Amino acid sequence: MRLNYFLLFLVPAALSFIQCNDEDPKKYKQILMIGFSHNFDNEKLVFDNQTYLTSNGDSFTPSKLIYHVNNFQLISEDGTTYRFENKYALINPATGNTQIELGTFPLDDFVSLAFDLGVRDSTININGGLNDQFIDPMYWQMNSGYINFKLEGNSPSSPNEGVTMHIGGYKSGQETAQEIRLTLPNKLTNNQGLSQKKELNINVDLSKLFSDASQLPLRYFHKIHKPGDTAQMVSKNFPNMFNF
Repeated sequence: MRLNYFLLFLVPAALSFIQCNDEDPKKYKQILMIGFSHNFDNEKLVFDNQTYLTSNGDSFTPSKLIYHVNNFQLISEDGTTYRFENKYALINPATGNTQIELGTFPLDDFVSLAFDLGVRDSTININGGLNDQFIDPMYWQMNSGYINFKLEGNSPSSPNEGVTMHIGGYKSGQETAQEIRLTLPNKLTNNQGLSQKKELNINVDLSKLFSDASQLPLRYFHKIHKPGDTAQMVSKNFPNMFNF
């Protein structure tokens, strides 16, 4: 009888200890989601039936916008960097592909987010290592590598009224991948247990492509389909398109 009483006491106590002796008392760690919202000088970006005016005075009707994002990093106040490994996506607002799930992140206060627009790694460019995700039409071939940014549309400023900007290049002197580094609007902290996902939304202003580091009048920049100086000029405007 004494043994039975002892067991009745021991079992609940043991279960209570197991439930409370949790190194991480939170149910889950937060997952970081990144979304991209596209506009043209504060007007929502619409494809095929909306015309916009660039800073150079060119009318432009976009029909396609696709670009690579990868190499995401969070930077803390003391400069410590946390890198999300093997996270990459094709952003395509016309099809609704505008988000990427990066996964969990450490307990720290982060003040900046960085990522690459385009594929830097020469080996991946040569062997098409991302082709499970980024198949044709965003890969040329091993000599030219990936198309990092693709913009198509129409403009009366173009000699044939067509606009085709296929921006790529990874070899020395032809690199077009650009780092995008943004200061977060508020410190990012992993508040475990409060919500399962943390979402950050990045604004992408396509009008900045035509007006910042390099002026891009469509009379001259209407057809780009290979690596080179012209593609590099366009790529220098990539970072200015992104903001919180």
